[in-house]
Amino acid sequence: MSSYIGNWTNKKKTSSSYVQHSSNRKYGTILYQYLYCNRSGKIRLRGEGKKHLKTQGSSKIDAPCIANMKVMTDTVTGSVTVEYCSTHTGHLLELAHLPISSELRLNIAAKLHDGVPVDVILDSISDSMPNGKTSRHRMILDDALVNMIVTDLQPASIVEDDGFLKFLKVLDPKYIPPSRRTIMRDRLPRLYAKKEQEVRGILDQSKWCTITTDLWTSRAPWGT
Repeated sequence: MSSYIGNWTNKKKTSSSYVQHSSNRKYGTILYQYLYCNRSGKIRLRGEGKKHLKTQGSSKIDAPCIANMKVMTDTVTGSVTVEYCSTHTGHLLELAHLPISSELRLNIAAKLHDGVPVDVILDSISDSMPNGKTSRHRMILDDALVNMIVTDLQPASIVEDDGFLKFLKVLDPKYIPPSRRTIMRDRLPRLYAKKEQEVRGILDQSKWCTITTDLWTSRAPWGT
């Protein structure tokens, strides 16, 4: 944990978002406020038919993220002390869950109304975030790579093939693909969980479900 003393409004901006789970507490002249990563927490399905999850899945990771802030405000002097853990666990910086402010939402809506192309809007948003286009571009390529592996039934080891790596260098010399270990232990499970949520959301809204099976016998002489 590290500390930062100064004006709360001058805190360093990041692409992380924090939410308050409990009310403020006051001890003596100090007002305490506890904030946690918005991705932290259990996925809760609500309502009679349960909440229909968004296509990109819930922002919650169904597990705790250790990133947090404790804000201590001296109600007499007005000084603010912030203790924080900036390390996030259990999730990546995913495009679908990047937090945007109400002001930015209105700005996006106005640009869409004026007919500004979506790609131009996304570029302007990414420029305002830490690492800007580099982070966004890498996330897009990582997602596309994993989807290609799943769609074409390719082995995760393709990211270690010389020919494939040379091909990537031609496309983008700065891009370094995730390792086979990262794909197998992180990216594929995340994609699976995302698709599972999408299917569950569809099934929750369905009144009927038909299940069929397809059985066949191979003519290949397996085992002989």
